[in-house]
Amino acid sequence: MWQTAVRDVPAGPHFADWLRQRTAALGTRTPTRIGWPPATPSFRSSAVLIPLWEQGGRVFTALTLRSARLNAHAGQISFPGGRQDPEDPSLLFTALREAHEELAIPPESVHVHGALDDAWSIHHYVVTPWVGWLDAPPVLVPEPSEIERVIVADVERMMQPGVYSRREIERGSARFAMHAWQVGDDNVWGLTGGLLYQLFCHLLDRQVEPESQGLLTLQRFLNPEE
Repeated sequence: MWQTAVRDVPAGPHFADWLRQRTAALGTRTPTRIGWPPATPSFRSSAVLIPLWEQGGRVFTALTLRSARLNAHAGQISFPGGRQDPEDPSLLFTALREAHEELAIPPESVHVHGALDDAWSIHHYVVTPWVGWLDAPPVLVPEPSEIERVIVADVERMMQPGVYSRREIERGSARFAMHAWQVGDDNVWGLTGGLLYQLFCHLLDRQVEPESQGLLTLQRFLNPEE
C-alpha cells in the first residue's frame, strides 16, 4: 500500500525538490498504453495534464469541476484535458491544448516530465495522463462553457493520512478498485481518483495494484466473465 511509504517523504521545504526528482523519473519509464484492441472502435483517444507548481514552499495542482451542461463527464472533477482532435499531432499536444483552452495555462510554461499509464472512462475514452511542472504559479482562468469551478489542491496534504479512501466494486466476476481523496469540500474519485493513485504509487515507488491497472481493468470490464 502506497500510504505505508508516506512517512519517508520529506516534508515542508524539501517536499518540492523531492517531488520534482520523482516526477522527472517519469521520463525514464515506458508507460503502458491501451490499444485497439482491447479498446473497441467506440473508444476515443484523449489526454489530460496534471499540472504542478510551487508557491510559497508548497506544491499545488489544479483540478476542474466540469459543467453540468457537457455531454461527457458532466459535473465530474477532472484534470484539464479532453479528446484528441483530428488535427492534433500528438496526445501531448492535446493535453497542452486542452489545459490552455480550459484554464488558460500557456503551453510554453509547462515543462513536461513524462506520462503515466493510460486509463479509461466508462464514457468510452482512452486517457493518456501527462505530468508537467509550470514555470510559475499560474493565473487560472476557467472557460465558463466547460468549467464550473477550479479546485486548487495541495499535493503534500493529499498524501497525508485521513485524506484517502479505497473501496472495491464488482462487475460480474471482475473486481475494480475505487480510489478517492477528500480535497476540502470536494470528493475526488473515479477516473481522476485513479490517476492520483497511480501518480502517488509512482512517486513512492510502489506497484499499481492489478485492480487499478488501466489495460487490465479495461479487459476485465469488456469481458467480465473471463
